[in-house]
Amino acid sequence: MDLNFFVAPQKDEIIETTIHINQNTKPALIGSVLDQDNKPIKDAFLALYEFDKKDNKPKKLQLFTYTDEWGSFLLAPLDQDKLYQVKVYANNSKLRILEPYLE
Repeated sequence: MDLNFFVAPQKDEIIETTIHINQNTKPALIGSVLDQDNKPIKDAFLALYEFDKKDNKPKKLQLFTYTDEWGSFLLAPLDQDKLYQVKVYANNSKLRILEPYLE
């Protein structure tokens, strides 16, 4: 179930609401990226690949995200029983992916 709503508070207004949703059964990966001094790294790039056990290499890019100011990230939804590889690029790492053009 997807839920989407908007709220535009007025001056001196307190808004109260209750939201009922179905339980989400999809797995998720939540975490933080920290430097060697345990300080959060903002804007680190994370790429989540489905991993091919047979060929022992990443198969397909599934999700990507950047960390927030606290170094936190969320990669979701994930499929259960699949193996994933997460690659993290931080501190001005340069990531360049080339797509071949076939005629």
